[in-house]
Amino acid sequence: MSPKKGAGNKSSEEECVVVKVVTKRTGNQAVKEHAAKAPTQKRGRPASPKPSSSDASGPSPSVDRSGFKKIKSVKKVSGELIYTCEWKDGSEKLIHEEEVYDRCPAEAIEFLDRIVFDSLKSSEKEYSVEKVVNKRAGKRGVEYLVKWTGYPSGANTWEPASHLNCKDLVEEYEKEHAPKSPTPKRARLAAPQPSTSAASAASAPSPRGDKNALKKMKSVQRRYGDLSFMCEMGDGSEKRFSRAEAHARWPSQVLELYGGIVSRMLKDGDSISV
Repeated sequence: MSPKKGAGNKSSEEECVVVKVVTKRTGNQAVKEHAAKAPTQKRGRPASPKPSSSDASGPSPSVDRSGFKKIKSVKKVSGELIYTCEWKDGSEKLIHEEEVYDRCPAEAIEFLDRIVFDSLKSSEKEYSVEKVVNKRAGKRGVEYLVKWTGYPSGANTWEPASHLNCKDLVEEYEKEHAPKSPTPKRARLAAPQPSTSAASAASAPSPRGDKNALKKMKSVQRRYGDLSFMCEMGDGSEKRFSRAEAHARWPSQVLELYGGIVSRMLKDGDSISV
């Protein structure tokens, strides 16, 4: 556009050019208007992409629950020993005694060993079966009511056959209580004369068992600040073994003996932790 010529203007014609719009006014109110600037992305490392919804809802890494850590406690439930075991991932499980002895025998021996040792701490007590007095079919199979040496009959307990290391006493009970059937009388016959070979066989000594093979573990006793095990050997002799030797040579028999002792110590519903 061409401005009006002023009277005092020396030049005959001037031209004005708009350089910038700096403000805007509506009525008496002035509002500064700043043009919206598009954000510019800084150069450098590109932004990492956000995970999609399908990625976000994927499964978390699986936790390994197979790693056994330790035995925390044992509880007697309906006559059976139930162990509370802790796994390496922090979880806890209740496991039956047979599974514990099978999966982690060394840890079970160590756990029960402390319980048995503490139970014998105050005196030189010894746990051994004096007599088998009854029999029944229980949840754990065949069970025997046993009387313990040095304890009154009121302390008798039902024990599964797997807990007992007194085969001779069990056989004696079974023999005494075997059903007797009447036998018909027969005419007495002349006894045949034994042959020479039969006579020599009868006079031959019966072979003895291996003196180094364990027949049964009879009892455990605290002696001189340590545990010792009285064992019957294959040849009928009895020997006393140290705790270390018994643990190393016959761990399954030690577990059976320890399990029976702890079972006798606990009433139903009671528990022990070490």
